[in-house]
Amino acid sequence: MKNKYIFIIVIIFICISICNCGKVQLNKETINIEENNFEEAIEENSLNINIDGEPLDINPITSTDKLSKFIILNTHEGLFYKKDNKIQNGLVEKYEISENQLEYTFYLKNARWSDGKEITSEDIKNSWINVLKSESAAYNSYKLYNIRNAEKYAKGILNDEAKIGIDIIDDKIIKVTLEHENNNFIDDLTLFVFYPYRNDNIFSGPYVIDSWTHNEKIVLKSNLEYRNYNKNSIEHINISMMTGNIKPVNEFAKGNLDISTISLKEKYRYKDQEALKIILNDSVYALVFNFNNKTINNIHFRNSIQNYFPYEIFRNEIVKSDTPEIKGFNSLDNNEEKYKTKQQEKSNARKNIELKMIYNNEFVPNKLAAIIQQIVYNLGYDVNIKMMSESLYYDALSNSKFDMAIIKLKSSYINNWGYLESFYSKSPNNYYNLVDSDIDKAYEINTQESAIRAEVLIKANAYAIPLSYGANYFLVNSELEDVEFLNDGILYLGNIKHN
Repeated sequence: MKNKYIFIIVIIFICISICNCGKVQLNKETINIEENNFEEAIEENSLNINIDGEPLDINPITSTDKLSKFIILNTHEGLFYKKDNKIQNGLVEKYEISENQLEYTFYLKNARWSDGKEITSEDIKNSWINVLKSESAAYNSYKLYNIRNAEKYAKGILNDEAKIGIDIIDDKIIKVTLEHENNNFIDDLTLFVFYPYRNDNIFSGPYVIDSWTHNEKIVLKSNLEYRNYNKNSIEHINISMMTGNIKPVNEFAKGNLDISTISLKEKYRYKDQEALKIILNDSVYALVFNFNNKTINNIHFRNSIQNYFPYEIFRNEIVKSDTPEIKGFNSLDNNEEKYKTKQQEKSNARKNIELKMIYNNEFVPNKLAAIIQQIVYNLGYDVNIKMMSESLYYDALSNSKFDMAIIKLKSSYINNWGYLESFYSKSPNNYYNLVDSDIDKAYEINTQESAIRAEVLIKANAYAIPLSYGANYFLVNSELEDVEFLNDGILYLGNIKHN
């Protein structure tokens, strides 16, 4: 009996010690940290995952990096989401569209925040108004400009919130009025910038953040208030942040990880094995141009690169890609023989012009950059290649510090090129200093027919040269069930379980 009391006292002491753990600042609030007890935190009903770095910003309104999007998708829920490139209802039970295609009425499901409070129409409206108030910092905030008077409010032309086309009918019904017809509005609502969000580290998704140790680990635990909470789901997600190509793969091979991202280089070790999952990520990799450069502004220059790009060599010998061919561009010649012939030719008279090409090697093989360098060299120009980290790369894009760039553009492998907005002159994602009034009109009309016309213009003018569809690579324990990838190929943990 005495030993029993001693045991109880020890347990109480341990609990008190854990409660006195450190704090970390996150989104101006605090989240508990458990120091140096990663192994102890692993429970039977848990999952061990590795991501290749630390998420930078888990605010859905301002986040841009892929690792943060992974955390957001699993801790927040939006009105809609995408699965297998099809739109699915999230917080929305049903919706109605008026005959003039301008009014959308949304009926919300019964759902709660992680603190037990109801998610209401007011939460949706407050989140969207907050996006417009922080317009300069909110990534994709211009997407809200489809809503009546939203752009005027964001730019200070209009100060009355009541005149914005967002009307609360009751706690579970919200009506949105658009400036003009937009066939892609429901698709836009899958974006994180439209997610309801509270700035007090309260969550709406299947998991909440339990602890965060910078550059080491994140621990998620089940959100007991989540509308689809299942007591049989994984209770704890232990997320490590191992970087590099080799260590995560080795830890997966040892059985220490259930899921891990894997690099393009290392994926060959698992080629044709069940553990390797190749997920198309709704993007296309393309060569784009800065049209402030006179050389770039010459359509013959851009067409020459397109005409000599060896698509088959790139796919089969360099990327060894498992993604489909670029649809909508199958009419382009293979170009393999032309590329080899041109490579063997002596270069024309040198133009004494050096062009700067940038890329981020996270998703671009070095050999691809070398192929483009060779093509442009054969055209008489020197190319200074700059391989950059993600932050430096996007800084260079945003500040027009490039002549050419290999970029990941929003797309859809089912609907051909879906990145028309990247060429819209008012879009913050138009890094190219390109203004084409016909493309702008097509984007603003926003019908399937106008999008097709715009894509014809992009192709005819070689505004961008398509290279390959994008994919994310994962290693997944074959004993796991219901492993899903939503939105832009992001790993979703809400339904995952051990078989």
